[in-house]
Amino acid sequence: MKKKLRFVHLLWLFVPLLIWWTVKDIPLKQVVEALAVLRAWKIFALLVINLAILLLFSGRWWFILKSMGHSIHYFLLTFYRIASFSVSYFTPGTQFGGEPLQVFLVQRHHGVPGPQAISSVFLDKVIEVLANFTFLVIGLVTIFLGGYSSGQFQPWLFGLALLILFLPLLHLVLLRRGVLPLKLLLGKITPGSLPWPAVSRILALSVQTETELSEYLRKNSSGVRVAVLISGLTWAAMIFEYGLMLTFLGVRLSLAQTISALTAARLAFLFPVPAGLGVLEASQVFALQMFGYPPGLGLSLALLIRARDVLVGLMGLWISGWTMKRTPMPFKYSD
Repeated sequence: MKKKLRFVHLLWLFVPLLIWWTVKDIPLKQVVEALAVLRAWKIFALLVINLAILLLFSGRWWFILKSMGHSIHYFLLTFYRIASFSVSYFTPGTQFGGEPLQVFLVQRHHGVPGPQAISSVFLDKVIEVLANFTFLVIGLVTIFLGGYSSGQFQPWLFGLALLILFLPLLHLVLLRRGVLPLKLLLGKITPGSLPWPAVSRILALSVQTETELSEYLRKNSSGVRVAVLISGLTWAAMIFEYGLMLTFLGVRLSLAQTISALTAARLAFLFPVPAGLGVLEASQVFALQMFGYPPGLGLSLALLIRARDVLVGLMGLWISGWTMKRTPMPFKYSD
């Protein structure tokens, strides 16, 4: 435990140092002038686009639940996804952490059975991770081909990205064919075979969830294709939004350069500190400097991204409080 705490402390010590290193040579006037070009209509346009992206994010989960026989209002699921985002955003980690809240909310307010609630969130997250890593692989290839890595190609990094992309895909393929890896590994564990009852229940629920997920994939292959399509549309919208931010700040980049800079931003969020604090700012300053723009523009872009995400995160915290005050369903499905 002490080693873990020390490691976390080192990371948090790294954050202020990174922020200082990023901003120490950037004139405040440069940042103010860059942000001053943002008129009210530009900010409104970015808010509308971000709202559309938030709605798209919920489409995949809504479709999965609907195909499982659970019709939940689309906007409610959007609220739940935003609440989940706030948990993931404000806590240390790699954009995970809010998923248990999603499971809890659809169980509490809509009576979705535990295994199905977990299966829906798991499948939604697996497809999201696949889409994210597909983009990151494309982005890394774009960076390498564009020479933005100073010619220092790292084969192991590229191979690791492909492996991470391959593993969840392999799991889905096996489940689609009726092969249950978790059941094969944990099938011999009975509720009384472990000294920790809670662990036994979690393992049993994991096997049951995997069985539900396998059955869903075999019966709803078209549903998975729709979910993947929604992921593609979401990423297209995110690239468009990022490109619009650049344009509004007076930055003109090619599509390949835009993807490279966005890849740097997305990689920053994989750093195990809340919201990629400090890492996002450094990534955008570095990326725009590589394309010949002053560091103040990179910091302005990072601040714009940060303002957007904090606004959504605060909205998610408010939604979390609101959902906890709502009366839960007066019944529960038996698992």
